[in-house]
Amino acid sequence: MKKRFLTLLLIVAAACLLLAGCGTSKSDSTGSATATPATVKNITGTWVMEKANNKSVYQMLGNSVSASVTLNADGTGRVTYTIPKNASGDYSGTYTQTADTLTISSPDLDDDVSLSYSVDDNGLLNLKYKGYTVKLTKQ
Repeated sequence: MKKRFLTLLLIVAAACLLLAGCGTSKSDSTGSATATPATVKNITGTWVMEKANNKSVYQMLGNSVSASVTLNADGTGRVTYTIPKNASGDYSGTYTQTADTLTISSPDLDDDVSLSYSVDDNGLLNLKYKGYTVKLTKQ
């Protein structure tokens, strides 16, 4: 059961990465000065999961786990993942992004999924969902 939950978590995290591209900013049409909470990170590009940064995931699911996420500036993207003996996929979707939350929508998901994200000092994209973190490296 725990292995199946982690598999589902990895799939959801990969899907979330797909949708984690940079959102469109809205400008204040009145021209008045307003405070902006936090800066939204530009995380467009292709991100991959590497063993060195996700040892616990690889220990639980095996050395053949892989995930690749391409995030486009227009709010679309693609996820490709493989989890040996469990699942693999290749699909597309859309996203919305704030300074620390990604919300994804895809025909492959029953409901929208929201998760926390950050980019650490090493340039790794950290996706956090239900206490688990998956780290991705930009290519």
